[in-house]
Amino acid sequence: MLANLLSQEDEVYQQQLKTIPYLGAVIVVLKSSQKLSDYYWHNIHDPQAPFVSFLNHTALVKDGRYGGQVYYMGAYRPHTDVQFQGTDAEILELYLGYLARMFPQFDRSQLSHAQVFRMPNAQHVPVGRYRRLIPEVESPFNGLFLSNFSQVFPQDRGTNAAVAEGLKAAASIRRYLLS
Repeated sequence: MLANLLSQEDEVYQQQLKTIPYLGAVIVVLKSSQKLSDYYWHNIHDPQAPFVSFLNHTALVKDGRYGGQVYYMGAYRPHTDVQFQGTDAEILELYLGYLARMFPQFDRSQLSHAQVFRMPNAQHVPVGRYRRLIPEVESPFNGLFLSNFSQVFPQDRGTNAAVAEGLKAAASIRRYLLS
């Protein structure tokens, strides 16, 4: 988070950045010799599921560069959620257990790698009067610019919004460099 990288020179700006609430992400990445699906993206709509998406990256990139099948499972969670408090082994067991329910042919012995990632500030949560919390692209620090998903509002974040925010930041940087 940018606020943690800044010096104490501008506490008001730091506080503005820290005021935006976030959900965290818990992600498990697997590498396996076993093919589980022909599809790239699976949305999981089961309230009992520990993750909401299952991605088969090898279905998207089919040129063999991964040396096996690469899978991604992820969910947004509040920072107080048990998935943020549990060990990597506990999270892995939870996710692999549900993966076996999704794909009964799933064979854990085919896994060559499994990694758990937790990102505390993965998805901003637009609360009441959110527009007032959004930081400008140009920070109060000379030559420092900010462009991230917390600035995407009122539309939902996505590729189109990311490109639009990136173009806005690029225009601000260009103006700064030409001034």
